[in-house]
Amino acid sequence: MFRLTKYHIFLLLILAVLGVIAGFLFAETQQELENQAPFRNAPSDLPKKVGIIRHLTILDPAVAGFKEGMTQLGYIEGKNIVYDIQRATEGQTERLRQIAQNYVQQEVDLIYAVDGVAARAALDETERIGKTHIPIVFAYAENPVETALTRTFRSSGNNTTGVAVDLKGVTEKKLEFLRQVNPDLETIGVFVTKFSSTEEKLLLQEVRIQAPQFGIRLVEYPIEDPPGQASTEELRRVAENIQPGEIDAYYHFSDAVLSRTENLQTTGAMGMRLGIPTLYPSEEDLRIANGLMSYGHDLFVVGKQAAIIADQVLRGVAPQEIPLQSPAKNLLIIDRDVAEASGITLPETLLDIADKLLPFQP
Repeated sequence: MFRLTKYHIFLLLILAVLGVIAGFLFAETQQELENQAPFRNAPSDLPKKVGIIRHLTILDPAVAGFKEGMTQLGYIEGKNIVYDIQRATEGQTERLRQIAQNYVQQEVDLIYAVDGVAARAALDETERIGKTHIPIVFAYAENPVETALTRTFRSSGNNTTGVAVDLKGVTEKKLEFLRQVNPDLETIGVFVTKFSSTEEKLLLQEVRIQAPQFGIRLVEYPIEDPPGQASTEELRRVAENIQPGEIDAYYHFSDAVLSRTENLQTTGAMGMRLGIPTLYPSEEDLRIANGLMSYGHDLFVVGKQAAIIADQVLRGVAPQEIPLQSPAKNLLIIDRDVAEASGITLPETLLDIADKLLPFQP
């Protein structure tokens, strides 16, 4: 017959205490996992809701690329993923904030912010409302460390991650291409407005830094009026007063004023009249302006890169654990008809490396 000794009683007490401790530790661990749930749970059968903030029209291919990339990764719209796509036009910072606030209040599973300006609005809202568990993936952020969107390229240090623009490399290539078109290039003209975003100001600053390294002087033409008819008329007056020989090339920046269709067309017509190479940041701008060439990131491919990052996040990886990526592909597009109409002879070496040769089609 089994007899319960003092030793057995002591052993049972020890086991009971250990059981209480284990239960406490399990509960604490479970709570920690629940707190981290948005970054720890793999996608369930329930559709994931992704809020997409569109900002600049020229970045729309990054939305199309993102959606195609997500489809290729197994996210079928209407089945296991739902998109809520909202747009704020250039310069509408308050509208950006409202869109971001709406997504945060809905507690979407992920915010896809197409550029750095939209990503900043989303980050500010998640921090303001105290919902930094909502991840943000961006596709086209210019100098995210300098603009304090992320802490470093290795880790954002917050709830953002994505694809960052190679600002220095792209600027260097653009200046090289202009130099190839005109080996005697000495001056480049740019229009400068008061209504550029922080990212756009960084683009201008990079050109200011690099141009002297190529032996090029930057000629800046200020546009004072706000976006609208007044600035359109002002830009036309300034462009028409630029005389032949005053600048050797034109370098276009997109902002709330300069990205307007009428202003793009004015700059293209100016380049044609002066017989100088004009360079634009995207194919869409190039076609609208009837300019000579464009160089920039392949935004459709950038969108697909962002989709791969979004998939990692939706499967449980915290954004700060995913290093920022650089765009995988750049595109050089040249319009030969514009070159002929402008009296510009294009070097074969440049034509050989172009990704696309146009003639211009309205």
